[in-house]
Amino acid sequence: MGRELSRHELLVEAASAAEALRDVSSSGDRRRYDDDKVFRYAVAFAWLRLTEPLCRLINGRLVGDDARRTWAGQCETRNMLAHERYQDIDFDALWVLLAPTLDLTEAQLDRLMADG
Repeated sequence: MGRELSRHELLVEAASAAEALRDVSSSGDRRRYDDDKVFRYAVAFAWLRLTEPLCRLINGRLVGDDARRTWAGQCETRNMLAHERYQDIDFDALWVLLAPTLDLTEAQLDRLMADG
């Protein structure tokens, strides 16, 4: 492993991952998500890329209570994606929560990056 990332680097990483998750998910709809295992995997991988820096920010106490409340549950999502067997992942919840989670996360990231 490399060095620890700074707060700013983790925020940038999370913002980049949020954009990637939005881009990947916009290339299909719920029907494609349900029918196309590769698309579903791509969305899940993008979720993992988003939740990893969010968890590092939370666990490292690099964000305040407001961000921690906004991202409540993201570490559970990260752990599910990283450690559960494929057939045990709640893919339905990933799709259902995708748009509202991205909206809240991107708004929170914008505020945090504007604050420095």
